[in-house]
Order: sequence, then structure tokens, then C-alpha cells
Amino acid sequence: VFGPAAIDGYMEDPGNGNDFVGHRRWLLYPQTQQMGTGDIPPIAGYQAANALWVFDSNLGGPRPTTREEFVAWPPPGYVPYQVIYPRWSFAYPAADFTNATVTMSENGVAIPVVIAPVQNGYGEHTLVWTPNIPTATQQAARPTADTRYEITIARAQIQGVARTFAYNVTIFDPATGEATPRQALFL
Repeated sequence: VFGPAAIDGYMEDPGNGNDFVGHRRWLLYPQTQQMGTGDIPPIAGYQAANALWVFDSNLGGPRPTTREEFVAWPPPGYVPYQVIYPRWSFAYPAADFTNATVTMSENGVAIPVVIAPVQNGYGEHTLVWTPNIPTATQQAARPTADTRYEITIARAQIQGVARTFAYNVTIFDPATGEATPRQALFL
């Protein structure tokens, strides 16, 4: 793929062998201040291609302030369904997610999740899971109404101390109705 679809592909990180969503983790790495991407469209028997550059001089440098102290995908708040992929992720610098758990619910009803094996070495330490929610191939299914999920990450070890993180993600369809002021930020 090439163009914007390539970035979508990096954020989704589909397929076997990508359970740790390494491309997404580098794209969301807070220290990065410069990135580059280049494309070649398909021509005369040659496939399209994309190259991504994410390692600038800030690699391993001081972590800047982020909106939350963690980096999650999808992020807390309202998120268009088109960028909700099967694998969800939660990153925290130098966290130990070996014994961490993930619980998700919708309106108080538990949603089964499958946690991928923890694999460090790509951006920040990250926990990855796949929730059992409706999907339309690679992205979330178009919701008929805003759908709010409650996520809790428990037993994450941060500097030797067990921590719990809780946040909400509301999936919405930007093509329906009036957007709330917060949803309008994503339109």
C-alpha cells in the first residue's frame, strides 16, 4: 500500500507476527519529533511501496509530557470507528506488563479479551490485547450509536509498584448526527 493507507496499515499492524504492534508503537513514541514517509504508487507491473522513518535524534531521550501519563490506542475519549482496529494497546515507559491484566466492559457487561505475549523493544513497553467486539474486517464495525467501553489495566508494575489504570473509549460514527464539541475535535 501507499499514501494514507500505509499509515493506516502501520497503526493497525495486522497479521501473524505483528501481535506486538511494533509499527504503531514507533508512530506513537512520545519522544519522536520528526518522522518521514515516502511512497511509490503501483506502476507497470510493480507493486506499491511505502517507507517509514521514525528514529530521530530524540530516540531514548527525555519523555515529553503527554495528555495522559500513558499512550493508548485507541486513546481515551471519543474515537471515530474507522481507526479502531482489532488490536488495542497501552504503553507506559519502562513498565513491566508481565503479570498485567486487562478488563473491558460495555455498559457494565464484561467483554472477553485475549492478551498478546509481552514483547519489549519497540517504542515504550506496551501491553496489547484483542477485545471481542464487532469488527468489519480490519476496523471496528460502524456503530449505530456512540459505544462506550471501560478499560482497566491492573497489576502493571511501574518502578516496582503495582498500578491500575482506568479509562474510557467511546467509538462513534462521524457521519451521523451532530457531533458533540469533544467529537468535533476528531472530524
